[in-house]
Amino acid sequence: MKHGILAFVVAAFLAAPVGFAASAKKMVCTETGKEVKSCCCTVKDGKFVCKMTNKAFEKCCCESKNR
Repeated sequence: MKHGILAFVVAAFLAAPVGFAASAKKMVCTETGKEVKSCCCTVKDGKFVCKMTNKAFEKCCCESKNR
């Protein structure tokens, strides 16, 4: 009985950080304000181009957001 409980506790501690790390960061497009799963920019001619607005920028318009 004690080994079963111990195994459950150990498994819970190992699984918990993985779940928190996966949902901790989101990306937000500063141009549209929309939350995106990955960066919405592509690089063309050395500039970042937002896929949603087709505007060119010197640096990426996406920012990481902690939840």
